[in-house]
Amino acid sequence: MLLNRRTFALALSVLSLSAALPAHAGLFGGGDPDKVEAEPFDFDAAMNNPGSIAGDYFATHMTQNLAGLKRVIIPAFQVRFCLSDDVARTSSYSGQNYTMTSTKSAGVSVDLPDEVRQQLTDDLYQRVVQRLQALGVEVVPVPRDAPIPELQAGIKAMPPSGHVEDLTNVEQRTSKSDKKDSDSWFYPWAIHYPSDVTAVAFSGMSEAMPPFMSWLREAELPQMPRSTLKIGKAMGTGILTLAMEVRLEKMAFERGRFMGKGATIKAEPVLRTRLVGLKLVPDDGGFKAVAVGMGGGRLFAGMNYDGFGVQPLATVFGRPKHGDFPWIEMDGHYGPVVGTGTDGRWVLKPEPQVLAEDFRKITDAQLSMIFHLIGQARQ
Repeated sequence: MLLNRRTFALALSVLSLSAALPAHAGLFGGGDPDKVEAEPFDFDAAMNNPGSIAGDYFATHMTQNLAGLKRVIIPAFQVRFCLSDDVARTSSYSGQNYTMTSTKSAGVSVDLPDEVRQQLTDDLYQRVVQRLQALGVEVVPVPRDAPIPELQAGIKAMPPSGHVEDLTNVEQRTSKSDKKDSDSWFYPWAIHYPSDVTAVAFSGMSEAMPPFMSWLREAELPQMPRSTLKIGKAMGTGILTLAMEVRLEKMAFERGRFMGKGATIKAEPVLRTRLVGLKLVPDDGGFKAVAVGMGGGRLFAGMNYDGFGVQPLATVFGRPKHGDFPWIEMDGHYGPVVGTGTDGRWVLKPEPQVLAEDFRKITDAQLSMIFHLIGQARQ
C-alpha cells in the first residue's frame, strides 16, 4: 500500500511539472508549427489610405524637401532574394537535481530560377518608374559610356545581376529575434538589378566597412557615397537608390512538452518583402559634412546628403509596433514546401506565374506607402 501511495505521489509531481512547463517558445508569429502563417497586414489601408499605417513600418528623415525634384538617375536598385533559410533552438528543462536539453534544426532551400528573379526585379522597377512619372519626376537613363570617372569605376566593380553572395545576419536589417533563431551566420542571397539600369557599385565613404562585410550591404546605409553624388552632379539630375529584400517562406518552432512530443519545426510558403533603404536626392541636393537623422542603421549613421531617406522602422529604445525592421507578409499561393522535415531540409519551388501575382500585390502595397511618404516630402 505504501508503494502505491509513493507511486501515485510521484505521478502527481511529474504531471504538475509538465503542466508548469511552457508548451511552446512563441517565435516567428505564434510558435505553433501547425499554424505557420503570415503576420496580418492591412492591404486595403496600404492601397487606399497609406498614411494611416506607413509610420508603423518605415522611418523617414528629410534635410531638404523634394518640391523641386524633376529628374533622377537610378544608379543602384537592388532586389535581394534569399535562397536558403533555417531555424534552430535548444530547449532546456530543469528539475531540482537534473537538467535536460534538446536541440533541433531544419531549413528550407528555395528553387527559383535566375530568369524568374530577374523578371520580378524588372517588373518592380517599371512600377517604381511609373510612380515617379505620376509625380512628375523623369527617370533619366545613365549611359554606360558617359565619361564620368566615378561612373566607370562603379560599373567596373559591379558583378552581374543575379550574383549570389553569402550575406551575414549580424547587420542592421536583422532583428534580435531573427538572429536568435537562425542556425547560421551566412545565407545565400541572389542580388538582382533591373535590366534597364546601369548598375553602379557604391564606393567612397562606404568603403570603410569592416573587411568581412559584403560591399553589397552598402545599400542599407542611410549614407550616400560621395562618388554616387558626383555622378548625379555630372549629369545634372537628382538620385534615387532603392533596395528591397524578399523571402518566400516562413518557419516556426514548437519546443514540445516535457512528457509529450519533442521539438517540432515546420515551414510554409509565406511571401515576405522588406524595404532595406531608399535614398532620394533632389536635383540641387549635395553632400553634407555632418550626417544627421535616420537612427537605427549601422552605428546609427545618419543621412550625409540633402534630401529624403526611408528605412525599415527601428528604434534605439523600445520596440516598434511590428518589431524592428518589419517584414510585410502574405500567405503564398505559389506551391507547397516539400519534404517531411525529418531530415532537416525542405525544398520550395514556386510556380512562377502565381508567384509573380503575389509579388505584385505585396510590393504594390509597399510602394503605395513609400510613395505616399515621398509625396509628402514634395509638399
